[in-house]
Amino acid sequence: MPAFVPDRALRDGDRLDLGRFSFTVLWCPGHAPGEVCLYDERAGLLIAGDHVLPGISPNVGIYAPEDADPLGDYLAALARVRDLPVGLVLPGHGEPFTGLAARVDAIATHHAARLTEIGGALGDEAITAYDLCARLRWAGGRARWADLPPFQHALALAETIAHLELLRRRGRARREEDGGTIRYAIADWRLRIAD
Repeated sequence: MPAFVPDRALRDGDRLDLGRFSFTVLWCPGHAPGEVCLYDERAGLLIAGDHVLPGISPNVGIYAPEDADPLGDYLAALARVRDLPVGLVLPGHGEPFTGLAARVDAIATHHAARLTEIGGALGDEAITAYDLCARLRWAGGRARWADLPPFQHALALAETIAHLELLRRRGRARREEDGGTIRYAIADWRLRIAD
């Protein structure tokens, strides 16, 4: 990526007065480390960017070692905006929409189900995230791994790793590294019985 130099650095809680709007900057990492939403309480308006999209869940993946817990960050940031008194949401993709809380709940439910699916696909024997992807369904359950084009493989793999890392942080999965290859397995066989 070419170097990007912003015109102005924004921080969580900053105010942006733009014409008749007065926005509060809300730091909402997950999809991207620097993702922000702009909230105008008086107007009941949320410029959500890619944080909350109307028809899909934004891609939340691990792309570099410094991406510690993007899915955990994302879920916390979703909870942060859920109950804002917003009449209209302007997403980065798709049409403007209403019903922020319901949309946030749907996205959170999607990730909870995905965590359960990925945790259930793990076994006692550790496998790579790439191999695990072949065990999962994609595009809302409509596609197999082999059906996805190469670019979608990259996004899906990064998102699977983010889910695996959150499962590991929650004590549900373990990670093993051997010669630069990272593999995951269920953390404890007793978890399999509890599921």
